[in-house]
Amino acid sequence: MNARSAVLALTGAVLIHASTATAETSQQRCIAAAEATQRSLHDGKLLDARAEATSCSAPACPDVVRTDCERWLDEASTQIPTVVVTAHDGAGHDVVQARLEIDGSAVASAFDGRPIELDPGAHQIRVTAGTTTASETVVLASGERNRHVRLTLVSATKTDSAAHRGSSAPMWIAFGAAGAAGALATGFGIAALAKHGSLEGSCGHACPHAEVAAGERYALVADVALGTALVAAGLGLWFLFRHPRPEVRVPNGS
Repeated sequence: MNARSAVLALTGAVLIHASTATAETSQQRCIAAAEATQRSLHDGKLLDARAEATSCSAPACPDVVRTDCERWLDEASTQIPTVVVTAHDGAGHDVVQARLEIDGSAVASAFDGRPIELDPGAHQIRVTAGTTTASETVVLASGERNRHVRLTLVSATKTDSAAHRGSSAPMWIAFGAAGAAGALATGFGIAALAKHGSLEGSCGHACPHAEVAAGERYALVADVALGTALVAAGLGLWFLFRHPRPEVRVPNGS
C-alpha cells in the first residue's frame, strides 16, 4: 500500500469513527431529553416538558424514543393552561400601556389580549401603570384555556392609606377603652369621695360597717378602672408608635 492509499484509508476510518461518535452522542441527547420530559410531566412543568419532548421528537432520534416523545409532546401541548390578563382604571376604562409581571418576572409592557401559557398551579399576576397597581393570585388547572383575569388598578397612595387605617384600628380601640375606663374610674371615685364625706358628716368613726363597706367598694372599682385605663392607654401608645403615619408626598410644583 502506497502512502496515498494509507492516507485515504486513515481518513475514512476517522470519518467513520466521527460519524459513529456523533450518532451515539445524538442518541444520548435524545434519551436524556426523553427522560427529562417524563420528569417534567410528573412535576407538572408542562412548558419544560413540551420543549424537551420537541427535542426528542426530532427525526435523528431512534424510532422507539421518537414515538414516546411525540405522544408526550401532544399530551403536554394540550394540557398547558393559558390566561388572558386585562386591566382597567377606576372609571372602568381599559388600560393598554402597563407592566405585567407573573411570579415576579416581567412578561409584557402592554396588553394585546393574547393568551399567555403557564404551568398548572398558583401564579401571582401583578400589573403596574405609573403610580397605580393591582395584583391577584390565580390557580390554574391542567387544560384550562383562556382564563380571564381582569384587574382594577388602584393608586398606591390609596392602598397605603387603606392599609394604614386597617393597622391603626387596634390603636383607636385601645384609646377608646382607656377613655371608657377613665370615665368609669372618675365616676366611682367621685361616688367614693361623696360617700366618705357623707359618713364623716353623719356618724364619723361610729358608722355602720355596711355603710363603710359601700364606700370602700366604690373606691375599689375606681382603682381597678383607673388601672385598666392606664394599661389601655399604654397599649394604644404602643400601637401608635408601632404603626407610624404614612409619609406624605408633596408634589413638585413650579
